[in-house]
Amino acid sequence: KYLLHVAFGILSAALLCNGYCTFEPLIIEDIYNLPTGCNDTNGVLHEFGSEWKTADCFKCSCTEYGIDCCSIILTPVKTPPKCEMIVNKKDCTWKLVLKNDHSKECCPPYSTWHC
Repeated sequence: KYLLHVAFGILSAALLCNGYCTFEPLIIEDIYNLPTGCNDTNGVLHEFGSEWKTADCFKCSCTEYGIDCCSIILTPVKTPPKCEMIVNKKDCTWKLVLKNDHSKECCPPYSTWHC
């Protein structure tokens, strides 16, 4: 019974939350001087096969095809009108709070989370 509740909670979180990814293809300007990695938006070169976290809470990886970045923060797909999402970019977490009282949390609709 406990495993069923855990599985249902994980499934609910997956259905009610959304993250997004971006892909920046590798551009080869000179076929005689092939790149050794990917340049991120700050101009930092990352070797092929490397991974890093950005200040905007994205986990990125560099491949021979380009840079793939996905949000670390899964955000609710639907937020109740009385709530707003507060993001802590220092530790890449978020919480839903009442718009008129940030000290009180609120839950997404149909959530199994205990708020």
